[in-house]
Amino acid sequence: MPKRKDKTVMLKNGLSIFVSKYIKEDFEKLVEMYASLSKEALRWTRPPYNKETIKKLSKDKNLIL
Repeated sequence: MPKRKDKTVMLKNGLSIFVSKYIKEDFEKLVEMYASLSKEALRWTRPPYNKETIKKLSKDKNLIL
């Protein structure tokens, strides 16, 4: 399994988020994440988010989520 630097970050509102470098084994989780976004959240992203588009975007070394 690829080595990565994981980090938990506390947000100002008290929630914590887990941050890690994207690896290709995360692809299905990335697809699930985009599928779970509300229409409101999707308006701040670059649609359309289908598997093919996500696959193309995930090859970019500067993919920011």
